[in-house]
Amino acid sequence: MTNIKNPLVHEYFNSKLDVLLPYKKLERLELRTDNFNHFEPDVQRTYYNNGQVEITSQAITPCQPIANVWRNRIVPRNFRRIPIIKSITKVDNIFYWELTEDGEKCEFLQYLINTSNNYFTHDAPRETTNDENVEWLQHIVNKITTIGFLLTDWKYPSDRQAVVVQDHRISEVGQAWGGAGKSVLGTAISKVVAQFFINGQDFNSNDEFILSGVTKATRNIFIDDVKTNFDFKNIFNWITGPMPVNPKGKDRYTIPVEDSPKILLTTNHAIRNAEEGSVKRRIAYMEFSAWYNQDHALIDDFHHMFFDDWDEYQWALFDNLMAECVMYYLRSFEQIWYREGRGAVPPPMKNIEQRTLRQSMSEVLLQWAEEYFEPTGDHLNQRLIRKELFASFLEYAGGMQGHGVTRTNFKIKMIAYCRYKGYDFNHNRPIDNKSDSKVFYSDWKKSHPDESFIGDEDKSGGVEYFTIYSAEKYKAEHPF
Repeated sequence: MTNIKNPLVHEYFNSKLDVLLPYKKLERLELRTDNFNHFEPDVQRTYYNNGQVEITSQAITPCQPIANVWRNRIVPRNFRRIPIIKSITKVDNIFYWELTEDGEKCEFLQYLINTSNNYFTHDAPRETTNDENVEWLQHIVNKITTIGFLLTDWKYPSDRQAVVVQDHRISEVGQAWGGAGKSVLGTAISKVVAQFFINGQDFNSNDEFILSGVTKATRNIFIDDVKTNFDFKNIFNWITGPMPVNPKGKDRYTIPVEDSPKILLTTNHAIRNAEEGSVKRRIAYMEFSAWYNQDHALIDDFHHMFFDDWDEYQWALFDNLMAECVMYYLRSFEQIWYREGRGAVPPPMKNIEQRTLRQSMSEVLLQWAEEYFEPTGDHLNQRLIRKELFASFLEYAGGMQGHGVTRTNFKIKMIAYCRYKGYDFNHNRPIDNKSDSKVFYSDWKKSHPDESFIGDEDKSGGVEYFTIYSAEKYKAEHPF
């Protein structure tokens, strides 16, 4: 009934059921207790009504016989091969691509292109520069390979991460723009693999039944729109360890890490403590532009709703693009497009790092520092007493409460501010790398022109000093 729609065929088989499947024959059917999760490295098998699609780093082969598999892993559509992306290549750290004629018509691919465009809005198009085109394409390749990562069953031990989708647009901490189309990505994943959805606003790590709907056939957990300061460490074990499931009214069980679903998380904010090594290595980022917003939605570009209003052709283009995402993820892993042991190419990271720094320093400290270290003022490039700086901040903030800045972490917050602004911290103090030689500002800056120098602590006579240094201000005051 799934594959054959002709009522005459149905009627014929109905008339033969008593002969073909009598009770005594049914008793002899073998009971299969396998979990059906037989995943292999370097190959992905996706299932459609008309057969298995086998995907490697070099080819997509449809219409293969389906072996034992969970029924809900069979996508309820027929797959026919239509090439979308003719090629993606990487030369000297720059990506190049070419689309097919069908690829130009693929609406989901156009959605990925639009959400990677950080350079102009729909109502103000312009020519982009070569550097902008390079960055734009890296965002697209990031989305393609990261989607491929999510759709690949095999978990490489070196590539166990959660995918975090953030907005490109940086706002004040706690302020959410929304409407960028991030949730559409989660819906798209659910059209190809079995997905379990969690509303990020209701996420409670203490809820023992939070994974109650997860089964051994689940391939993706989608946590949509988590709150500000979401503690990513709460899902560490879901990413790199066995996944404990406590279904309501049933026995607990544990899904081994190699069989557990991958995680997709969307947020309008930075991830808490994202700069820490243990958090950083568990995140594969994806960044969405402000092309879509409260005033411009998908329907304004495509004049119909995604998924619900698609015809058979658009579904075919979508399914082929998803298969190619897997192929290019495997190819990236094989050819080391990013780094050895990783297949998801990161987006240009500067904006994500800026968002993380802004959230880590606190909005109140940022507002105070912007005034206190105003470039035309007298505080930049001056050796200032830490205690007096902190007192100035407390006076501005109205006391110790409500901003998360303490005497102990004030230095860490000020270093985050320097990195956020591109300033240097204590440039007059060399970095003590615990070896025989020290690293001095003038030597270090030559090879790190776009990074912030963070010198060692500056103490004299029991007093600690901070110097927030702007090279631009110094050059402006010393032109010759």
